Amino acid sequence: MEVETLSALLSGTGPRAPRLCRAGLSLLTAARLVWLALGAQTLWRDETSSSVLQCNGTTASCSLACFDDAFPVSPFDLFLLQMASVACHGVACAVLFRPPDCQAKGPRWWHRELHSHVRLHTISLLAKVFVETLPLMLLHGLHSPYPSRLWCPPSPPSCPQIVFCDVRDAAWKNIFVVSFAGASWLSVSLCAVVLWAASAEILARGRSPALSLRQV
Repeated sequence: MEVETLSALLSGTGPRAPRLCRAGLSLLTAARLVWLALGAQTLWRDETSSSVLQCNGTTASCSLACFDDAFPVSPFDLFLLQMASVACHGVACAVLFRPPDCQAKGPRWWHRELHSHVRLHTISLLAKVFVETLPLMLLHGLHSPYPSRLWCPPSPPSCPQIVFCDVRDAAWKNIFVVSFAGASWLSVSLCAVVLWAASAEILARGRSPALSLRQV
């Protein structure tokens, strides 16, 4: 029972998903959490400080104005939002997907309950695809790729001149962003495969009552 709960927490899927896909989703989630913790202690530790940018401007206000203009939302913040959403979805799956109590129940109840579990499984997969994809779309819309050099127009009164800035550790940050986004897209791809299988199962079960009535 503990293994099933942990698998639902990390993978965001129920027991109807293939074991290989659940294992892959769990590993991707765990790897991204570890990668996020390491990034918070290294590359993104002092992201909002003026030392992140090396600018031609002499005042710190110019650097901060340039940083705010170039990074309205940090990629790291988007990844934090994504993993927080994934964690909430995993908790919901761990609560919803529990083995049903089948005592004193007839076969018709079992068939109806199983059909509802398939639908719940499909809805949870759609929710997981949504919470995984939305931050990624925002990321690619704002930071694709992660810039290494910034050009910022004048913004009086904080910075009356044009500012050119080099981003510290830009190459490593770009590797971090690409790796994290790649793992996230791989997770979305696995969910799409499982979702296709669940949709096919729903269609097959929807045809089975009609087929049985024709046989009778």
